Amino acid sequence: MNLLLDTGILGQLCHPSKQTNQEVRDWIAAILTSGSEDRVYLPELCDYELRRKLLHLVRKGQSSPRSIQRLDELCELLEYLPLDTETLRKAAEFWADSRLRGNPTAADIALDGDVILAAQAAMVGGTIVTTNRSHLSQFVSARDRSEILWAYVFVCIRGPVDNLAFDWKDHFVVRDSQGRNWHCRHEATWNSRDEMESNELIARLQIDFSDVGSMYKKLFATGHGTEDGTIILTPITVGTIPISQKRLRDDLVESLGESSND
Repeated sequence: MNLLLDTGILGQLCHPSKQTNQEVRDWIAAILTSGSEDRVYLPELCDYELRRKLLHLVRKGQSSPRSIQRLDELCELLEYLPLDTETLRKAAEFWADSRLRGNPTAADIALDGDVILAAQAAMVGGTIVTTNRSHLSQFVSARDRSEILWAYVFVCIRGPVDNLAFDWKDHFVVRDSQGRNWHCRHEATWNSRDEMESNELIARLQIDFSDVGSMYKKLFATGHGTEDGTIILTPITVGTIPISQKRLRDDLVESLGESSND
């Protein structure tokens, strides 16, 4: 998952000692240390918006220069997402489209940072982490931090499996509590509460899991259409931060052990 931090979230990270900002700091730290493939971006637009405000406050004596140093550190720690011509042209499209819909995000004479940030998110297929999603969500995925979840799902096959029949080059084996081997592959990671609770969930499963019916046919064709060739879709622990590989495997063992007893 690609996450872009908006100006408000970055501002909280630049003042981490405040009680209300500590949860945001801990959340980002957990993502960065989880070992997951999730990418956290610091958009150049948000760097500009926050930096100008911090500079103004420092020069008025209302903030410490340390806040600007923290912003500089975040620019090094996170993946910096610079602006370019393609992004600005996408922003121009968003600006025009929002006015055609009768839902502009700023006055016509304004530069309109919302459409530029949305365009940066569109360039990387990202979700904007924000406390104000109303304007941004008409263009791209924009969510409050509490709405972003990681729910891991695996396809698991019990018993001997001809790997060529499934072309599972990335599968791994998990031994359940009864000592049975399961061939498992990570199929999807959901990352929003809406997505997991949607009425379209079954349709998503059929798409994300490469047509389970055809898997059954392949099992029978290769002589594995027996009780030991059971296929299951296993939802694993849902969390507000990415889950470590060790935790996922531990949860798989527990879940598959329960499935074996059904």
